[in-house]
Amino acid sequence: MVALRTSGKTYKQKFKNNYKGITHPNSFPAKITMSDSEVHVKAAIVFDRSEYNVRYGSGSFFDDLGDKIIYDDIEIGIELVASKKEV
Repeated sequence: MVALRTSGKTYKQKFKNNYKGITHPNSFPAKITMSDSEVHVKAAIVFDRSEYNVRYGSGSFFDDLGDKIIYDDIEIGIELVASKKEV
């Protein structure tokens, strides 16, 4: 994973996502803030499940699903809090 500062406290995280033996590059913005005692990271990763051959309920693969369709985009929210410790 590579982190590039885009502005202020926001970093663009670049990585390769692998699922079911299929790999695609991906990136997401992450806001990183620090205090004297903690580090906070907040981010959301979005990827298209159809790119990894996940077909169940996908309108990308089936035309006749009507209101039973399941969106292909998957969003994963991440919020991390780490305490700083003296070593």
